Amino acid sequence: MKHLFLVAILAALTGCAQTYKVTLNNNNTFTTRGKPKYNAQSQCYEYKESTGKLVSVPAIRVKEIEAQ
Repeated sequence: MKHLFLVAILAALTGCAQTYKVTLNNNNTFTTRGKPKYNAQSQCYEYKESTGKLVSVPAIRVKEIEAQ
């Protein structure tokens, strides 16, 4: 039973670290760690770079966001 619980926790933790491929209207792409969040007030998608810096991309420039 303990092993099943441990496997479930590990599966949940690895699910949190999923990467996403963001494609812009000009077909440039980049990968984010975690799903970019939409900010309705600024109408931008926001995500953190690997350095921890918050980056925002105007939603009008985003063509697609897909899980990898």
